[in-house]
Amino acid sequence: MTTPPSQSPAPAEGQAASPYPEIPVEATAPAKTKGKVGKLLLRFVGIVAVAVVAVLGTAVYNWLTDDPAIAEAGNCVHNSGTDAKPSVKVVDCGAADAEFKVLKRISYDDKNGCDNVEDVVASYVVTGRESYTLCLGDNKK
Repeated sequence: MTTPPSQSPAPAEGQAASPYPEIPVEATAPAKTKGKVGKLLLRFVGIVAVAVVAVLGTAVYNWLTDDPAIAEAGNCVHNSGTDAKPSVKVVDCGAADAEFKVLKRISYDDKNGCDNVEDVVASYVVTGRESYTLCLGDNKK
């Protein structure tokens, strides 16, 4: 069994017939691909987007909670725990349970950091991944 030869269009006038089958131009064109610059740009945009979402997520979480990690000078806090095992939460300064006002916030754990702060009655020291110290004064004063 034999296959019939491919049917090529007749050569144009003045051209010799080619013994090879004609290959369509579309088949030889290289496939369009994204360049290295495009891929790098896409990766960069992706990384920036993830970072922005992480930062905004953390900010919104802290804003919506009463976590003492967000306390700054001027905020008020309440300790519902004990001196040995405190459970500190940020509260509105006009609330009945707002017993302490943050006089100073130190961005690292320093047990003696509040010694020179005027009107300090207590300090709240947190050590670990996010270390900080809150120098607390009496809110009812």
